[in-house]
Formats: sequence, C-alpha cells, structure tokens
Amino acid sequence: NGIRYERRKSEVEINRLNLQHEKVKANRRVIIISSVIVASILIVLLVLSYFFIRLQRRRNRELYEMNATKDKFFSIISHDLKNPALAQRNALQALVDHAAELDAESLSHYYAMLLKAADSQVELLYNLLDWARVQTGRIPFNPVVFPLSSVVRDEVSLLQMLIESKSVRLTIDVSDDLCANADRNMIATVLRNLLTNAIKFSHPEGHIA
Repeated sequence: NGIRYERRKSEVEINRLNLQHEKVKANRRVIIISSVIVASILIVLLVLSYFFIRLQRRRNRELYEMNATKDKFFSIISHDLKNPALAQRNALQALVDHAAELDAESLSHYYAMLLKAADSQVELLYNLLDWARVQTGRIPFNPVVFPLSSVVRDEVSLLQMLIESKSVRLTIDVSDDLCANADRNMIATVLRNLLTNAIKFSHPEGHIA
C-alpha cells in the first residue's frame, strides 16, 4: 500500500509538473504572439509615420514653392508693371497740363512715350501670362505641322508699332516651304520673346534680320 501511495503521489506530481510546464509553454506562446502583434503594430505605425512625414514634407515644400511663386509674381507686377504705368500717367498729366501750349513735336514726343509705355505693358502681360501658365503646368502641348513663315509674320505684325517707334529695319528671310512639327503657340511665344528682346536692345534705326 505504501508503494502504491508513493507511486500515485509521484504520478500526481508528474501530472502537476506537466500541467505547469504546459501553462509555461502556453504563456510563452501568448507572450511571443503578443510580442509579434505589438511589433507588427509598431512597424505599421512606423511605416505610416514615415509616409505621413514624407507627405507632410512634400506638402510643406509645395506650399513653400507656391508662396515663393506668388511672391515672385507680385514682385514682378509691382516692379515691372509700375514703371510703364507711371510713365503713361506722367505723359498724360503733361498733355492735360500743357495741351494748349504744346507744338506738334512736343505732342509727338508725349505720344511716343505713351506708346512705349503701352508696348512695355503688353510685353509684360504676355510674359506674365506665359510664366503663370508654365508655373501651373497648364501649357498644353499640341504639335502640328505648320509653315514657320506664317508665325513669323504674325508676331512681326503684333510688334510692328514697337518696330516703327525705334525706326528699326527688319528683314525676314524665311521660306514659305520651311515647315515645323511643333506646338504653334509655344513657337509663337519663343519668337515673340526673341523679337521683343531684339527690338529692345537694338539701337534706333538699327537692323534686325
């Protein structure tokens, strides 16, 4: 009986130890699973934080660029648009104040000042519009085949008054057969800028070819 009791006691102890061991293993599995879940959540949070920070930085950069573009736009308007507007105002004021005593030569001088100021404003408006479209990415690219001579003639016609005001001689040597496969509006903008600069920096009675 004593041996049976001891054997039974041993079996109970072994079962208790086995149960305790199983509980420890179960607890370990729970800890491991919990750790994996927590680590996964942390990784997801880190990845989300990384992308959120990148998105925030990109938005901040875009906002900074937009503000810089806006500041530059207003700077151009306040500086470049102010000068021809003031010139026009001064010329008109002189015409109003001295209209009765001005001779033909003086009138011609003031008219030339008004024309020059108006040409400067038109040039600036063209450039501002083109620049704004470039900044906002709203310039469509539509390539077509067209004769270059027609675009040259159109742009020269737009600037004819500016050409005549400086008595500049203009020579056009573009064959009617010369065609381009490009965006007509973009080419017109390039030609207009080139012609405007050529006229602006030419001496009076100069020659542009």
